[in-house]
Amino acid sequence: MTELFIKTVDPSKIDLEAELQDVAWKCGFAPEIFKLTDDTIYMEKIDGHTLADVYGEDPNNVPPRIWRKIRDMVTHLWEEEGIEYVDITPYNFIETDNRIYMIDFGDAKYSDTEPMNWFLKEFIEGENSWNPDFK
Repeated sequence: MTELFIKTVDPSKIDLEAELQDVAWKCGFAPEIFKLTDDTIYMEKIDGHTLADVYGEDPNNVPPRIWRKIRDMVTHLWEEEGIEYVDITPYNFIETDNRIYMIDFGDAKYSDTEPMNWFLKEFIEGENSWNPDFK
């Protein structure tokens, strides 16, 4: 049986957060969601460690292969799915079995009407750093 991770979410935001995470899951980037209630997401628990646990908060400690994978994921979500995932911090990526998973879609959004977030633009263009807006 799959172990669950349970996340409490603002009820006014739960549907969008779950929808965005589901899109990322279908791309192979995020944990699968099994159940929603009014304010709770029940999802697959990823057996691994956050990048902060493994490499600390200094972006210089993160290996280039991981930066490439994170950039590939957020670029795919932006270009193929129209999703801005901006909460790019070492706490929102889990490394396990040579894979990287992204978590916490609470600040992600569809970006069909607004210009791209300034940090996401720099990140996709090659900036290897954590988003300072989420420290």
